Amino acid sequence: MFIGIQNGKVVFAKNTKEELENIPCVFFDEIKETNEDWQLVNGEYRIGGRKTAEELRQERDFLLSETDKYMLPDFPITEEERQKYKAYRQYLRDFPQDKDFPNIEIKKIY
Repeated sequence: MFIGIQNGKVVFAKNTKEELENIPCVFFDEIKETNEDWQLVNGEYRIGGRKTAEELRQERDFLLSETDKYMLPDFPITEEERQKYKAYRQYLRDFPQDKDFPNIEIKKIY
């Protein structure tokens, strides 16, 4: 795959260098070959369609809020289930400190 770069940002990804060079009215600061899979996600090219660190934090925050109810003492689940949610919530809080963050996906339990 080849990527076309303008102002330090990948703006096009194509299978061949010729495809990039033949895009009308587009001039690149640099065209380079890469073995990574660049995909267009929400108007931005990303390697393999990965989410940004901010998007992962937002997803993590959403999952934490969705599991808040399981921590209420009168929510109708077993103590064993509550402990599983408690451990999952700790995993979510620790997630941004993972050595591979943000290049990993959040595990979901439901």
